Amino acid sequence: MRTVGNSKKQISAYPRQLESLIRLDEAHAKVRLSDKVEEFDVKEAKQLYRKALISAGKCRLLD
Repeated sequence: MRTVGNSKKQISAYPRQLESLIRLDEAHAKVRLSDKVEEFDVKEAKQLYRKALISAGKCRLLD
């Protein structure tokens, strides 16, 4: 993955990954029965995405 910036709070992502994050945001909002995505949904999707990457790395699925 490309590295952008040195801050640990930044996430670098390709367009496909950003689209996936948007779909996760929308799905989380729907689970809450909300018509719109809120900051909470984005935070939860980001956390889920990060955990999935860590899990895949531990299983060596990203070789």
